Amino acid sequence: AQHMNCRVVTTDISDGDVVGYKSVEMEVDGINAYGWFKGEKGAHRLVRLSPFNANNKRQTTFAGVDVSPILEEEEIRDIEVPESELEITTMRSG
Repeated sequence: AQHMNCRVVTTDISDGDVVGYKSVEMEVDGINAYGWFKGEKGAHRLVRLSPFNANNKRQTTFAGVDVSPILEEEEIRDIEVPESELEITTMRSG
């Protein structure tokens, strides 16, 4: 992101139970940032040599990535959803 002159700000971090992170939320701001990063949505796999293992075994870690645009107020007002695309369900317990 920084290579493409985008500004990256970490907005939220949740530490893992033992080490690492449970979740990290970042905001990327720049020209066509959503267009560049929307393809990153999904599961990512990282394979590395574990520094905690004496046998230098490979460790696989997975991360789920979600990408969503931040819309301005006037952009939100212009959104129209046709009724044919709505699915409304009602439920009650008991």
